[in-house]
Amino acid sequence: MTLAILPEDLLNLPGSTLLDQHLDSYALQLSLNSERKDLAVFVTEVILVQVSEGCLQVKEENGRTICIQAREWVLVKSDLFRISYRPTSPKPFEAVFFVLGKKTINRTFSNTLFHFSDTELLQSAIQFSGTNRTDQIVQNFIQPREVIQEMEGFLDSLTQLFQAFNSCPGGDKFLTQLSEAHRPHKQREFSAFMECHFHLPLTLEQFAALTGQSLNRFNQRFKDEFGQTPKQWIIRKRMDLAHRLLTIEGLSIGTVAAETGYESKSHFIEAYKRHFGNTPGRAIRRSFPV
Repeated sequence: MTLAILPEDLLNLPGSTLLDQHLDSYALQLSLNSERKDLAVFVTEVILVQVSEGCLQVKEENGRTICIQAREWVLVKSDLFRISYRPTSPKPFEAVFFVLGKKTINRTFSNTLFHFSDTELLQSAIQFSGTNRTDQIVQNFIQPREVIQEMEGFLDSLTQLFQAFNSCPGGDKFLTQLSEAHRPHKQREFSAFMECHFHLPLTLEQFAALTGQSLNRFNQRFKDEFGQTPKQWIIRKRMDLAHRLLTIEGLSIGTVAAETGYESKSHFIEAYKRHFGNTPGRAIRRSFPV
């Protein structure tokens, strides 16, 4: 399965422009003419997005879906999503992404007095309506200039943006979510999550974070519940799936490699041969003789 990694993959898109950066955070503008539906995404950082043109749809793991229109915002925390976007002809899809590291968030909120609420942190994606003031601040980021390295430039602009949120109706709840966005995940139903997602190209550290556990606790849970290490269990599950896709579904080796979380066809062939003692090609020929 192809899985986009955000924000890393954003920087490699042809329509991506870096606007500003400092420390562990940066802002970039994205402009895309094509439409994309149901893109599987793993968000690794806290990202604040304002849609300028078009529509962005974000679907959480639990099925909850939100649609962000022009001038609206969405706060996305580290998690798995399905994302779709579409331009509004004749204009492209445009959005500004603020990738917010933990140090930047902590420093911004510690320097200024904000009003917070007692909102419970349940959702991985939170929608919020912008104002003329938030639009103006975003436009200041977009103005042509050299990338600013000084702390004062980026943090001052970010602080102004957060202050503008704070003055909006419901802004205290939104800022509470933002200030706590780097908190670890609540623990998910462990077995069900892994059964659904073992095929994704994620590291053990990423699996552990997504299930709300430290890596040590994650490893111990696997031994307790499955009697195997995570690596052993994931390889077995991927190989069982791969064998079925090859010998029953008749999919190509390259497609199966992608569907079972391998970064390349050659890595998949090596893993398959090591597990079954023969190559994927030979398994296909046995199942589908000419």
